[in-house]
Amino acid sequence: MGSLNLLVTFVYGFLDKQRRKILWDKLSILAQSVVEPWGLLGDFNHLLLPEEKRKRRPIYSGCKLFNFVQSNELRGLGFKGPQFTWRRGVIFERLDRAIGNSAWCRTFLEATIFHLPRLKSDHSPILLSLNSPKKAQVDRPFHFLAPWFVRESWSNEVDLVDNIGTLTMNLKRWNTKVFGHIIRRKRLLALRIEKIQAALDRRYSRFLMELGCQLRVEYEKILDEEELLWKQKSRVDWILVTEIRNSSIIKPLRGEVENQWCYDNEVLQEEAIRFFSSLYSLDDHSFGRFSLYGCFPTLDFASLGILEADMTNEEIRSALFSMGSLKTPGPDGFHALFYQNVCRSVCGVFSDWSISSSVNKTFLVLIPKTKAPESMAQFRPISLCNVLYKVVTKVILNRFKLVFPLLITLNQVSFVVGR
Repeated sequence: MGSLNLLVTFVYGFLDKQRRKILWDKLSILAQSVVEPWGLLGDFNHLLLPEEKRKRRPIYSGCKLFNFVQSNELRGLGFKGPQFTWRRGVIFERLDRAIGNSAWCRTFLEATIFHLPRLKSDHSPILLSLNSPKKAQVDRPFHFLAPWFVRESWSNEVDLVDNIGTLTMNLKRWNTKVFGHIIRRKRLLALRIEKIQAALDRRYSRFLMELGCQLRVEYEKILDEEELLWKQKSRVDWILVTEIRNSSIIKPLRGEVENQWCYDNEVLQEEAIRFFSSLYSLDDHSFGRFSLYGCFPTLDFASLGILEADMTNEEIRSALFSMGSLKTPGPDGFHALFYQNVCRSVCGVFSDWSISSSVNKTFLVLIPKTKAPESMAQFRPISLCNVLYKVVTKVILNRFKLVFPLLITLNQVSFVVGR
C-alpha cells in the first residue's frame, strides 16, 4: 500500500469457549495500541446478530464477541454474496465475517467483502477486495494455451505448416465462441453457485441442491484448467506486451552520434536493427585464402553413412520429448506440449514433407547486460525459435554427437558433454 501503514488480523475462533474467550481478551489488548487502519477477518465461530442463523436465537448482552466488538468500537464491514457462510445439513449460520476500526472504514471507503461459494468445505471463503485499478487490455501475439484439447481441426494428411496455420485460425475462433475465457467462465459459474446457495439460505429445495452439486463439479474442472493455464503463464519470463508498450517502462537510450537520450520507440527499434545487423555482418574486406587440407581430421565412409542415414521416428521422438513441454514458444505460439501431441506429423517433416521457410522465423529479444543499460551495446540478443525448428536442429545435433569423438581431440572442451 505504498507509504500507508495498516494492520490485518486473520482470526480463527476456537470451538472451545474458554480458549475463544482468551482470544477476545488478547485482541482487546491489541486494540488499545492500534492507531492505524485495522481489519479483522476470518472464522469467528460465533454469531453476532440473531438473523445470522436461519432459526433465530437471542444474542445476550453477555456474548463475548458482541462485547468485544462494542467495547473496542469496531464495526462490521458488510458483505456481498450469500448471507450464511457455514452450513451443515439444514442448519445455516454466518460464522465468517470481517470487522474493522473507524480508521479502516475511513481509509478504505471502496473496500468490499465477498462471500464466495462453498465448494469442498462447509465454510464459504471470504474475499477482501480493495478495488485496485485494472490494467488496460492490449492485443497480444497468438499463444497456444495448454488447457485447449481440440483435435477436430488437425489432419495428419496435410502439410504441417499449413496445418498449423489453419489450426491457429480455428483455435482463435473456437476459443472465443466455445471454450471462452477461463476467468470469465469461472466467474459466471461461481455467480450461479452463489445464487443457488443464496436461494438455499432462504428455503430448502432438492432441485437446487442437485443443481448446485452439478455446478460444483463443473467448477472443479474449470479450476483444473485454470491451474494448468497459470502453470504455463508462470514460465513466461520476458517483459509483457503491456510493459513494452508503456513508455514509462521503456528506458531511453543514448544515441551514438549526438550522445542524446532517445525516447521514440520507432527510432529505438531502427537503432536496434542497425546496430545488431552491423555487429553480426562481415565487413567488405577481402580475405586471403589459406590451404587447410590435411590440418583437420576427416570422417571415413562408415561415419559419413551414420550422418546420411534416414532419421528414425525414435530419434525424432527422443528429441521432441526431451524439451520442456511449456518452454517459451516461438512466433507460431505453439509450445512443445502441442507438438508432443501431434508427434506423427512432426516425424513426417523428415520423410516426405519439405520444411517451409516460415518455420525459421524467430522472435528477437534483447536481454540487458546491466541494471540500467544506456546503449544497444549493453543488450544481448536471444532468439525465440519455433519448436519445429528446434526439433530439426536437435535431431541433427544428436546425429553429430555420434561422430564428435572422432573430430574433437581430448584437449578441446567445446561441443562435448562433460568437458
